[in-house]
Amino acid sequence: MIAPNFEKLMESVGDSGRHQHLLFWLFVVPINFLIPWVALVPIFMVSTPSHWCHVPGRPANMTVQEWKALTIPSLGRRPAIVVATMMYAVFGLVRLYVENYFWMMLAMFLASTSFPPVLELVLIITLEQVSPGLRARITSTSFLLWTTGMCALPLLAWLTRDWQMLGLITTLPFFLVILCWWLLPESPRWLLSRDRLEECATLMRTIARRNGKPVPKELDDTLKTIAVTQNTERNYGIVQLFKYPTVRFRTFLLTGCYTFNNLFYYGLAYNITNVSGNEFLNFFLLGIAELPSNLMGWGGAVILGRRWTAAGSFVLASVCALANAIFLDTGPWATIVLLLISKVFITISFLVVYMQCAEVYPTTHRACGTGFSSLVSSCFGIIAPYIAYLAVYGAWLPYIIICVTGLLGYICASLLPETLDADLPQSLLDANNFLTSEKYWSYKGKRLCSCKAKKMLNSAAAQGHENPAISGTKIATIDVN
Repeated sequence: MIAPNFEKLMESVGDSGRHQHLLFWLFVVPINFLIPWVALVPIFMVSTPSHWCHVPGRPANMTVQEWKALTIPSLGRRPAIVVATMMYAVFGLVRLYVENYFWMMLAMFLASTSFPPVLELVLIITLEQVSPGLRARITSTSFLLWTTGMCALPLLAWLTRDWQMLGLITTLPFFLVILCWWLLPESPRWLLSRDRLEECATLMRTIARRNGKPVPKELDDTLKTIAVTQNTERNYGIVQLFKYPTVRFRTFLLTGCYTFNNLFYYGLAYNITNVSGNEFLNFFLLGIAELPSNLMGWGGAVILGRRWTAAGSFVLASVCALANAIFLDTGPWATIVLLLISKVFITISFLVVYMQCAEVYPTTHRACGTGFSSLVSSCFGIIAPYIAYLAVYGAWLPYIIICVTGLLGYICASLLPETLDADLPQSLLDANNFLTSEKYWSYKGKRLCSCKAKKMLNSAAAQGHENPAISGTKIATIDVN
């Protein structure tokens, strides 16, 4: 497998130094704080409080309800990031000032298309330039920033109480973000996968200089050797993900995880409008519940591993959703508490799926693979508001559908390989042979009991005590000789 060669090359120029810190603070931090506004601000922009427009002239012999009935109308990788950010900044403003309903919806649609590439590509570029031990930390931190931005959104909506002002506040910062894009480097892994060796070597020297590391000897020759070995076939994009059986199967699994996470997560978010109480407070509580999720997801991914953390979270989130359907009549606070617990677990699985996309897809197809999974999940995600709408036929129905999507997500997550501390696959052939010998019930996370045993062994050795098993082995060996 070629990946370790490039991992060692990245380590030699620095994979956790000043260069990586610049990527994190200049791009991961602001983008992940602002990006939830792109996806979630329409909830408040189109939120309509209970009201009816005052129409003068009500006859004295007509009740208010009768007058309402007569007067209420029946109408009821880098360039891609730059383009996507500009799309949201421009169309985010256009949607605020068009007066025609069709053009407003079109502008809102075009603005929202920027959400997946801006969110995912910045994270992919960063994760491809850091050490394996930092991947979980950066992904978890990006989710913490997402949560912070999401919790700020209901406060902004409550303070402005005007959908156009809210739109301006959540759109204008993206113009400032655009000014920083010239500082964003392309991923050296991606440059290598495209045979752009001179650019890759230049960037590697820049990374080494920023991190205070010496430039590796024969850097150009090493990159050529890796490229010749890994770039054995021409890159045709997404279609090649379906060429090799293992890659094809895992593409379906990752896309399934992404889709079921999307449906569950946004199904809960939109269903908050069906919960009694203040919508701003409910949304804030649903957002703040993600703070422990991010910490738990980070710890779970590092200690238990990616696979069983995601799968277990799917199951627990589904159990909470089912409990909500059963205990609907218990009271509003019981519903909200179960919603929050369910949100905690589905956020954990969502966090881990982002890690798995970055670690299972090969470098040559990591961006397009993640983009494909995101695109499919977004297409299915269109029905999330309709899941919430099904509450008109029964308040329990959205929770049953959400529960089923969580169980389907468990099946997909449990069939993916465990990528904890694994080197990233570089090519499609690497990915096709990547972690294929794992059994379904295997576990590669840390074992608490083995850690305790090791500590006891070290403690006994420090006190001069012998381990009977080791001691017996040594005596037996002496006797034989």
